[in-house]
Amino acid sequence: MVKRIVSILTHFRVILIIIFIVGVIVDIFTNSNSDMNLLLLCVLWVLVIKLFKFDSAITFKVTLIFLALLLFLFIVAPDQKPIERVATWIFVFLALGIVQQFREVSS
Repeated sequence: MVKRIVSILTHFRVILIIIFIVGVIVDIFTNSNSDMNLLLLCVLWVLVIKLFKFDSAITFKVTLIFLALLLFLFIVAPDQKPIERVATWIFVFLALGIVQQFREVSS
């Protein structure tokens, strides 16, 4: 059953990444302050990691993209909410990257 779901999802890998990117953008720039969005998007990212067989370097590169976005938002954002949300994403992706790195080293 699980193998069948994974085989179906492998056909929709690009769509999963697009859903992740759109979800993060919506999470950062909307007024919803739900941690459920953060949790669901993290689960989606872990699923993308498994389907694409990404290594931890990709997760750390996404973290660098978030850092660049944070720098940009410090310059242009009039309110603090998007800045705080991007900082949350940076922390989460650093933690995900470290856990992923430990798993790569141990196996």
